[in-house]
Amino acid sequence: MEKNTVARVQEKMEKISAEERITAFREIESCFSKKQALKEAERCLQCINPACINGCPAQVNCKEFIKKILEENFQGALQTILEQNPLPCFTCRACNSEQQCEGNCILAKTGDSIAIRALERFVVENSELKNLNASTSKNNVAIIGSGPAGMAAAIELKKIGVKGKIFELQGNLGGLAINAIPGYRLPKKTAEEQIKWMQGQGIEMEKNFKIGEKKTLSEMLPDFDAVLIATGESQAKKLDANGKELEGIFYWNDFLEKYCHGNGKQGKGKKCVVVGGGDTAMDCARTALRMEYGVTIAYRKNLEFMPCRKKEYNEAIEEGIKFEYLLSPQEFLGNKKIEKIKFQKLEIKKEEFVPTGQTIEMDAELAILAIGQEFDETVFRASMLQGKPLKEGICSTELHGVFLAGDAINQQKTIVHAIQSAKNAVKEIQQFLKDKKQRNEKPEETGLNRHDVLLGA
Repeated sequence: MEKNTVARVQEKMEKISAEERITAFREIESCFSKKQALKEAERCLQCINPACINGCPAQVNCKEFIKKILEENFQGALQTILEQNPLPCFTCRACNSEQQCEGNCILAKTGDSIAIRALERFVVENSELKNLNASTSKNNVAIIGSGPAGMAAAIELKKIGVKGKIFELQGNLGGLAINAIPGYRLPKKTAEEQIKWMQGQGIEMEKNFKIGEKKTLSEMLPDFDAVLIATGESQAKKLDANGKELEGIFYWNDFLEKYCHGNGKQGKGKKCVVVGGGDTAMDCARTALRMEYGVTIAYRKNLEFMPCRKKEYNEAIEEGIKFEYLLSPQEFLGNKKIEKIKFQKLEIKKEEFVPTGQTIEMDAELAILAIGQEFDETVFRASMLQGKPLKEGICSTELHGVFLAGDAINQQKTIVHAIQSAKNAVKEIQQFLKDKKQRNEKPEETGLNRHDVLLGA
């Protein structure tokens, strides 16, 4: 079902061939024209009980914004989207719509769902963001992390009259939206324009701020009514294998932060092996390809179990990336620099992937490990138990006045899930501030002390 829809949408949107797109980091998809958007919107059945809304983690009213496209009320369509999704400039480019809104469209049963993401992008590019209402309360919230969850939280807080200030560890703002998503999917300019608009709304942002060095969380709390940790799972899962210290071996976060928007063609004539099978592995592989490496993806299971989006896989195949399956990295070989990777061969027995006892070696002058991501545990020096939500489905933690949002609590690591968790966190913060006002609570009554919540290295 998904394949036909993707092919039909790409036929309308894609303007450059695979041969052309691997030469640069220019955006692959173009925007619908007005004629295309209206024609696609006409196909919407305007269901009485639209399943597309339930399929969207942010609960965007797809039916309504598509209706407004038909009315050629593009600004109104944007306002409908913004009611539930404060960052459509991101989701219209980097959202797993095939499995979410579009996957739940009733027309998906025929393999021809409405191209909702493409219509969302048309709306974004044919309307403009309006000013948010000025803050009306004295409440202020510290937001740790400037990625999609942090940005969404700051906007949602602004909507309810609460001032949110973003603190970012890195020297640039945007989190993984800028530092991990390649420019051919999400142009750096898009994130920069969103940040500039937010700053124009009075949302403060501070870069190069490391909790534990400049201030601990306990030292921040007296200055803020609440703190939201939205740092995401920005750390790569580590692989314990001999030779892992060799030059030329990268984890996905380090590689993408350095190269995801293009940084030379130093890979010409060289071989790159990417270990992993998710969307992040695809991002790494397709980035290396644009640096002129010959790229192979090695995955420990088979294609059936590969978790990446079909769209990403199909485009990687088109671009000439090779895939090898049932391989588990065992050792990195080389003299100071990576030269080969030794893999353990696996086989399927009773629906399990087990070693065969055989190994193979694969040439590699660049190795990228994309085997998973995890929360940076150094954020909490105290036990991680303290930093986790009190129970599944909520954002508050055992630290009074401290909340979590984003990939740290999301099972699915997507931008739209980060946005929804930020919205949930803001609702909890709003109730927390209301209760705090009723109790006329003072910071020193929280029971926090420096040792309870010391953060940082």
